[in-house]
Amino acid sequence: MKWSRRPWFWLALSALLLAVQIGPWYYEFGDADRYLSVARNLAQAHRLTCLGSPCLKYPPGYAAIVSPLFLIRERPFLELSILNWLLSVAFMMGVYVWARRVAPQAAVWIAALSVANNIFWIYHRRPASELAFVTVLVWTVNSLAWVMSARRGRSLAAGGAAALLLLALLCLIRPVGIAAAGGCGAAMLAAARRGMVSWRRTVAMSLLAAAVAVPAVAVVMLRERATAHATGEHTYLDVLAATQSGRLLRGPWLTISEIGRVTIPGMLKSYNRHRQWLDVNMFVYVPFFALLAAGWLRWVRRQADPFAWTLPCYATILTICAWDAGGRYWIPMIPALVTCAWFAAERLQDRRLPLLRAAWAAHVAAAAIYWLAIDLPATRQLNRQWPTVDAMAAQIPADSGPIAASESLKDLRIMLALTLDRRVARNADDAEVQRRAEWIVTAADAPPPAGFAEVSRSGGYCLFHRQAVADTRAGKAVLLDVDGTSPPPAGAQATVVLPAETGKQHSS
Repeated sequence: MKWSRRPWFWLALSALLLAVQIGPWYYEFGDADRYLSVARNLAQAHRLTCLGSPCLKYPPGYAAIVSPLFLIRERPFLELSILNWLLSVAFMMGVYVWARRVAPQAAVWIAALSVANNIFWIYHRRPASELAFVTVLVWTVNSLAWVMSARRGRSLAAGGAAALLLLALLCLIRPVGIAAAGGCGAAMLAAARRGMVSWRRTVAMSLLAAAVAVPAVAVVMLRERATAHATGEHTYLDVLAATQSGRLLRGPWLTISEIGRVTIPGMLKSYNRHRQWLDVNMFVYVPFFALLAAGWLRWVRRQADPFAWTLPCYATILTICAWDAGGRYWIPMIPALVTCAWFAAERLQDRRLPLLRAAWAAHVAAAAIYWLAIDLPATRQLNRQWPTVDAMAAQIPADSGPIAASESLKDLRIMLALTLDRRVARNADDAEVQRRAEWIVTAADAPPPAGFAEVSRSGGYCLFHRQAVADTRAGKAVLLDVDGTSPPPAGAQATVVLPAETGKQHSS
């Protein structure tokens, strides 16, 4: 059918497939409490705090984008879902605009494959910075390409201003956005060597990109370092410095593995947990990586494209850092990776488009099966816990001491932290965590923590409060921690027994 061959049909279908995932649910996500706490505090209190601490851990760009939604209600999950859809469509259209310039014959399929992907769908449903980052990235690349091709002064100024503003925002969403500044400089240099752009424009734009990106990243990191050290916390740089051992081999393995997992349909969960090179999955991923590398070389020999040069800069940063995030950090590079595959398969000629269509269908099938069979049922079950979370939160005073939850209660811990806008320690089974905590949440069938009294039980969970004992020395009732060494945290509620001769009990 002719209408099915038109680009708008496949773009509209891709947008529709994303739209059907819009819903009022909270999808589990390990960083949701931090991102959403910063957004809520920005909107309601006009301050940069995360779960009661000035240490944000993550740059504030994404939180600033979603913060207006917290002026609507406390849990704007439906609004977040709609915003994610709008960002996804803006990303897809940005990829289509970009791909029409670098691979016009395959533009619609590169755009469709960029959003019809299991890892993309997973984070399309979650309150994460992925969609904001990829959307700003692709339009940054488009603006940089505009700067390279502009012939008139006004067009050049408008494109340059847009590119620099978007680049600054990109780095404020994620510091790895600095890779786009490197890609800009490399692409401009390649274009200047071919006589496509003047050396004057190349030097000026490269310096301006660095002058915007480097300070943006530096300000975020310096602030984070100052606040983290003042509160006794760790930054990403601290973690990076502490985990250098084995990074030389782990980084390349992780990069090759995650590129294959993200790009090849149905392979997202296929990897060796022990990071072994001699693994059946790596016998697929290594040749595929070599194929993409060959395609990239063919691409950059023909075109001076900012996205093409951003890819190796981005890959270098991720390889050095070697953070295993299940493939999510490679979502921004999906358009470039698909384009590498397109150039690599050039000898197949007319068979390349059918292969892209087949890949699109396979990706959609894998993503839909995972969503409908696994993610959606688990999410609906998780959202039934909100009444339990609210009941627990109502019993914990705002000025009470530290709160902890069992390691197995990851999702409930995040939901409770988000509701209270306070940190909830993740390992209540640890002796040191128990010693410091005033409140502890465990599963209903778990043994009660020593020195704590059960306060409530609901939804398969128990809320415990630290018990207090009376110090009868000098005939006084003094509240102490269960270890008898220090007063309980401020705001603690406990029943104490006065000296025996009074024969009375009081609550304090």
